[in-house]
Amino acid sequence: MKVRFGIAMVLSVASVLVASRSVTACVGGAARAPVAQLLPNHPNPFNPNTTVRYVLPAPMRVTILVHDISGRVVATLLDEVRPAGAQQVTWNADGMASGVYFAHLRTRNTDVSRKMVLLK
Repeated sequence: MKVRFGIAMVLSVASVLVASRSVTACVGGAARAPVAQLLPNHPNPFNPNTTVRYVLPAPMRVTILVHDISGRVVATLLDEVRPAGAQQVTWNADGMASGVYFAHLRTRNTDVSRKMVLLK
């Protein structure tokens, strides 16, 4: 820790290692467990179907929800244990209004979202 002009500045080193489809975060020298990745959906913008892609570093329970711009859950695409590796699920947004939605991937050590645009 360095103190300068009465303000404490905390200096830390953070790095990300990418190897064999898994991401390991290192903060202050302590490695964390590999995390799942939520890849960009395709196509984006879409009408009415889009494919949500993700990568799991190990078999685990994964939940993929779709939220509207207000934060309400409008669809549950997946909520089950899945094997390791690259995977995908398709969302059919028939009956939904045009606008911005968010794909939200949640596992035991990952919580990440991506923006999706539905254009009709």
